[in-house]
Amino acid sequence: MAEEKPKEMKEKAPAEKKPVAAAGKAPAAAAPAAAPSKKDEAPKGFITGFKSEVVELIGKTGTCGEVRQVMCRVLEGRDKGRVIRRNVKGQVKKGDMLLLLDTEREAKQIRGR
Repeated sequence: MAEEKPKEMKEKAPAEKKPVAAAGKAPAAAAPAAAPSKKDEAPKGFITGFKSEVVELIGKTGTCGEVRQVMCRVLEGRDKGRVIRRNVKGQVKKGDMLLLLDTEREAKQIRGR
C-alpha cells in the first residue's frame, strides 16, 4: 500500500537560479523579447484559424460515409471571400461556421461510381 507523506515532509521544488554577473562587470541588460500583438495572441489551448461559413453540402465520403464534403466561404484572412471545397468530419449543415487551419488546400472532388 502506498502511504502519503505528511505535508511537512513533502519535497519543495528547487527555486529558479538567476545568472550571476561576472566580477567587475555590470550585468548585461536583457534584450526585450518581441511581444506578440494582442490580435495575434491567442489564449493557451485555443486554436487560431480562419473563419468560414458552409454555403453548400456536396455529399458524403469516407469508407463509412462519416465525412461530408462541403463548399465553404472564407470570411477572413488572405483568401477572404474565396469559396473552397473541404471535407468535414461530423455533423454539419448549411450556414455552420468552420475554423480552418489553412485555406490553401482544397479537397478533391467526389467521383461517381
